[in-house]
Amino acid sequence: METKAIQVPEGWHQVAGVIARERGIVLLLGASDAGKTTFARYLIEEWNREGILVALVDGDIGQSTLGPPTTIGLALFPPASIGAFPPPPVALRFVGATSPLGHFLPLIVGLKRLADQAAEEKAGIVLVDTTGLIHGRAGRELKFQKIDLLRPQHLIALERQEELEPLLLLHEGRRGLKVHRLPVAEAVGNKPWEGRRAHRERKFQEYFHGAHSLELSLKKVRLHGFWFQGGRRLHTNELAFIEKTLGTIVLHGEQGPEGLELLVSGGITSGEHSRIKDVFGVSEVRIADMENLTGLLLGLNDAENDTLALGILQGLDLKLGTLSCLTPLQDPKAVRLIQFGSLRIDPIGRELWIVSLQKPLDKTLFPS
Repeated sequence: METKAIQVPEGWHQVAGVIARERGIVLLLGASDAGKTTFARYLIEEWNREGILVALVDGDIGQSTLGPPTTIGLALFPPASIGAFPPPPVALRFVGATSPLGHFLPLIVGLKRLADQAAEEKAGIVLVDTTGLIHGRAGRELKFQKIDLLRPQHLIALERQEELEPLLLLHEGRRGLKVHRLPVAEAVGNKPWEGRRAHRERKFQEYFHGAHSLELSLKKVRLHGFWFQGGRRLHTNELAFIEKTLGTIVLHGEQGPEGLELLVSGGITSGEHSRIKDVFGVSEVRIADMENLTGLLLGLNDAENDTLALGILQGLDLKLGTLSCLTPLQDPKAVRLIQFGSLRIDPIGRELWIVSLQKPLDKTLFPS
């Protein structure tokens, strides 16, 4: 593989050499426009020539390198290997969104699982790329917990104007950790929001090109990140009362420990949630509109929660126990978990809107 011609900043080669001698887990930090992917490729090429088996854990779910957006991936680079960059990932983990906000747990756990897998493959260096969320309380907290969990031997910060210092100072003096501060390459420019979105949509379009419709039985798979399949199914007369009270069609209803959970069609025309709460003796009513769920991204995962492929939700019939989706996956036999994401896209990869299935809402899930 060959890196695009760039003027390598002073210090890049020195840091690459230090890490080549010491090995271990390397965590790469930088803003969205800091050129982390370019720098990661440079490092991989340098270490590759040194005869080191390098693993790349791509944790940038918005501007992903290895897999489609919303996923983190693992790729291996054997010593002295030459080929196209990026190579096909050897493992994927579906996070469910292109932003880590609201998805910290699947992102952090997924990074740890892939880093452990890289160690099992005897990688001499495990390079972990991260998202560009570095500002604000949420960004600093996410990066702090990643560092605390992964316990890297090297922390590389690509900075323009010391924007990472509030985070780096928290880790100065941590046993076994070296912090390397490096400048952003001059050739790296600011990529506007529209450009990042266009990149994601191209990646989605490429991923789902040639995808086919697949129907899965809910007797053989379980839904993760979705409310249903955990409570008492509502009776016909109960559903009729709710339909009349809310002015909607109820496709499915359950009463669980967290309240009443409803799947409807066509939205609601009445806001009589309080009446329903009183009748059923619950404190929460959560309502999902099937029309707003169509197009939702899904992770088709195996029994270990490793992602086999992504899917786009086309239909969900909880009475018949079937789910249909658009996916490139050819053999569904290994699918055991269907993980619901929070991003809706259309079949050609255009992002529609974000849906939250985690918050208890006393209203239909509307675009946000």
